[in-house]
Amino acid sequence: MSASTPIDSASTTFRFSELPEDIGRVIFEVVADNGWGPCCALVSKKIRACKSQDFFAAHVKVVILVGFGEVQFPHDTMTSFIEACPGLQTLALWDFVRSRETQEFLTSLRLAPSRLSVIGGMFSEDEYHFHHPIFQNVTHLEFFWEDEYDWSWDSLSQLKRLTHLSLQVDLRFGLPNFVEAVRDVISACPPCLRILVIWVDANEFFCEGESAVERLEDIDAICRGEADPRAVVAHNLPGLQSEQLIQRHFEDYLCDWVGTSAPGEDFWAQAEKIIEGRKHPLTPA
Repeated sequence: MSASTPIDSASTTFRFSELPEDIGRVIFEVVADNGWGPCCALVSKKIRACKSQDFFAAHVKVVILVGFGEVQFPHDTMTSFIEACPGLQTLALWDFVRSRETQEFLTSLRLAPSRLSVIGGMFSEDEYHFHHPIFQNVTHLEFFWEDEYDWSWDSLSQLKRLTHLSLQVDLRFGLPNFVEAVRDVISACPPCLRILVIWVDANEFFCEGESAVERLEDIDAICRGEADPRAVVAHNLPGLQSEQLIQRHFEDYLCDWVGTSAPGEDFWAQAEKIIEGRKHPLTPA
């Protein structure tokens, strides 16, 4: 083409896929250094081809899967992706519709995370216990507790590595004695348990038909360490702050599970600070 030949932009459209593989990879690496690597990997088939076959096994340590009502991950997609990550350390499965396939997957031998967040209702009604293989390697467990599900809390004692337990409590089903329920759960835990975080949803705290005074008294008793010195209350209510309460918005909570919160700021670390403060209370000057 001569220097004076006009360039037809329509006929010279740049196609990344037409680049030699080595040049394309160099371009991707430069872009990835600026933090855009994950986006490029999603949109470019060429970049996906550069990914080693053991990429997920070697690099994926955290998986957070969130379902939204009727919009759910296909079961085959969820299971195949998780199975491709044998090095998985943290797994959170939130708001999933119960299905036979999901129940079979959760109770299989294929999962052994050390940090797990799961909804009790995802299991079948005849398997409401913690003997499943998915729980056996867990050190940090978060469990969405809805009182309509009659779980075998005694089976918590079998989790020999469990040091941190978090309960998302659904107060709409009405626990008759909140403090006693917390004590019962802790008494069922193994001796290695160090922290129990009780999450109270602000939208459910003053639920219809319940006494707000009684609820506040229960929460206050837990905050004072009267239920158990290892129990701490967390909430999502804006404006309600206290040295004895953990406040986390959903964005903070998500970062806590992903592992991107600032050091010492995730809800586990905050709970530990509160518990340590109870052991060494400040005395008035």
